[in-house]
Amino acid sequence: MSFLLCPKFITGGGSSFEINNLSVPGNENFYYDNGVNYKSVWFNSSGTIEITDDGVVDIMVVSGGGGGTGSTSSPEGGMFGGGGGAGGMVVQTNVNVSAGTGTMSVAGGSSVGVSGVNSSVLSSLFTGVTQSIGGGTNAQPGGSGGGANVGNHGGVAGAPGTPGQGNPGGSAPDRDSNSQGGGGAGGGAGAPGGPSSRSSGGAGGIGLNNKYANNSSNDFYAGGGGGCSGHYGIQTRGAGGQGGGGGTMNSAQWHGVANTGGGGVAGGGQGGSGVIVVRYNIAQP
Repeated sequence: MSFLLCPKFITGGGSSFEINNLSVPGNENFYYDNGVNYKSVWFNSSGTIEITDDGVVDIMVVSGGGGGTGSTSSPEGGMFGGGGGAGGMVVQTNVNVSAGTGTMSVAGGSSVGVSGVNSSVLSSLFTGVTQSIGGGTNAQPGGSGGGANVGNHGGVAGAPGTPGQGNPGGSAPDRDSNSQGGGGAGGGAGAPGGPSSRSSGGAGGIGLNNKYANNSSNDFYAGGGGGCSGHYGIQTRGAGGQGGGGGTMNSAQWHGVANTGGGGVAGGGQGGSGVIVVRYNIAQP
């Protein structure tokens, strides 16, 4: 009788190295990619990790996205405030880890007008990895920067992102007296936030694909929140960046998507929560 072996049960001949999510044991996957059998373990919220021996892993740490501004208009017209920047996205390969247990800190979602929270791992377990930075709310720096507030008789640049983690927010147009204005879109891990015009909200910066959890080219993270435009009220909201950014005029899509680190759309979007994913070659000694 012959048996077809699932990659889950193919190991390196007695290897004692294993990683587990003790808080949610079901958050794991096994897959084969480019000649390697991997196990992935992810944390959608803070929880306890178990590392049974010293070894080497790949890791992605995504922080919480920034919330978009509230719906705030100038007394002379024009909408103040930009979209929320995506949470910082840190991706590293061949990271040395040590045996032990400890807490993986995953950022929750942020409120409207509030910057995202950092996600982090224990430095005593992971060598050279500490944390990523939460996304900026409107006009605030972060992992990715928030979109700029509307300019007053002159355009304004978006807030900066953190190098290696994200990009700047989008710019905002000028607002002359009694005219429309808008706030720029939030930056994403893959691109800056788009600029808003007086009549159109910019698109949030695109995020980046990461295959560590499911070996999928469809898994994007850290998209920025869309910008807005209007005159005594919001008239347009830009699209959210691929990777969980909030956008459009449909309130169901205003908020950053949970466990992507997406930023919230300008004018009422909340930031999405973060995620941490660890994968490793299960055949390593």
